[in-house]
Amino acid sequence: QGYADVYFGANDGTPDDTNVNRQKNSDWRVAVLFTPASNISIKGQIWQFRPTQKFTSLYSGVDPYTFEQTNGIEGSSRAKFTLYSLVGDMDLGGVAVTSATSYFKGAFATRTPLGPFGFGGGALFDSIFHPDNFNQELRVHSTGSGPLHWIAGANYGKGEGPQRNILDFVAFQLDTSNNAKTENWAGFGEVSYDLLGGKIVPLVGIRHYRDRRVYEEGAVRLPTTLKKTTYRINLSYLPNDDLTAFVTLSTGFRVNTIQSQLQAQLLQADGLPGALLLDPLSLKNYEAGLKARLFDGALKLGANVYHIEYSGIQSGYTTSAGIGGFVNLGDAHSTGVDIDVNWQTPLTGLVISAVGNYNSSKYDRVDPLVTAQFPRVREGGRLVSSAKYNYRLDANYARELSGETEIFTNVNFSRTGNRPTIAGVVAPAYELFGATLGVRRGPYEIAIFGDNLTDNRGPTDFFLPTIFSGLTPRTIGIRLRKSY
Repeated sequence: QGYADVYFGANDGTPDDTNVNRQKNSDWRVAVLFTPASNISIKGQIWQFRPTQKFTSLYSGVDPYTFEQTNGIEGSSRAKFTLYSLVGDMDLGGVAVTSATSYFKGAFATRTPLGPFGFGGGALFDSIFHPDNFNQELRVHSTGSGPLHWIAGANYGKGEGPQRNILDFVAFQLDTSNNAKTENWAGFGEVSYDLLGGKIVPLVGIRHYRDRRVYEEGAVRLPTTLKKTTYRINLSYLPNDDLTAFVTLSTGFRVNTIQSQLQAQLLQADGLPGALLLDPLSLKNYEAGLKARLFDGALKLGANVYHIEYSGIQSGYTTSAGIGGFVNLGDAHSTGVDIDVNWQTPLTGLVISAVGNYNSSKYDRVDPLVTAQFPRVREGGRLVSSAKYNYRLDANYARELSGETEIFTNVNFSRTGNRPTIAGVVAPAYELFGATLGVRRGPYEIAIFGDNLTDNRGPTDFFLPTIFSGLTPRTIGIRLRKSY
């Protein structure tokens, strides 16, 4: 569906085009299973998907939805991705071996009019990205019924992402095409042991990763090597089938983000710390959790508390020129609790569930250049794009009308708290209300559904004080489905 209007110039109340941001997503998948022996299975898959959209999900206005100052240039994004995978499993009796091979390639193209960012006269940005990636993993793991459980393996990956970027300012063009290549290896292992008949289970896992990357842009060639070891230590307590408790300590990381010289220069022009190679993000997670079933399983409860420490936290930012980039903000932490409740009520067929999160997420250190531009992004300030709370409530009801016919319904409500943004503006809290009513008969289903029934517009995020995103407006539709 399309619901936003276009103004070639300023918003004069008379759109030059209407309902422009239509989307179309299609995919097909073929999967094959071959079992040449009782202990061997081979699974192959080809999956291709094509998402397309006119314009973007960033608007000049959300009530009503508008794209303004486009100078008649039609924004768009379109892609074609294909994934090939082959997985082989062999059970050798007490030990199993798995080989997983995948290859991914595609093309992703975007066109962005730069008029909304202050560039007139038909300026635009064209970008075409061609990801190409190969991955091979081999792992061996225990399958026996004894108290010792283990897994060991290795992974190899190789890929590149050539990107053609053209900034067209009518009077002249700027080519910022580039390529990022990676070749990486990882070895990993994990072991656990059942104590007291499986009531107490300690677990330890480790992974070592190495990545050789090269960024190429014009005469610039920037090689980098990353070595990282991560681990997980977990202790579980399972006194019976209705209770599980655990404590865990784990670490993680994200590899160095690489961006173009133009992105770095535009960030610097906005007074931000722009760099071709960003520091990698590292984190340490402390967590404790509990899951329980009560009243013969009618009531299921889950609760997790966590504390995450981030080093080298990053954020995306849309520059004043309309080109996105990435910034190292500093260090931060997040402490919170997750709650999950599911209740099968005494009324047969009625299930009520709730999930929620509350957290305190703050910066411990922030680059002074960032704070100078955005005073809200400071030591002790809330993390960009972090809501203090969010929750969702669902009521599901299903009732059999006859031997083959069933009526079903769902009503849901969710709320997300306000969020500070990198643009220095706080995105307000918002709610979503939806419902579904349908009938199933055998393999067939027909349902009427409604999303965002209160027609909440947002905005839900700010990328600049004048460029923001919003919720999909009230949508009512009919769904037909057949299961095979």
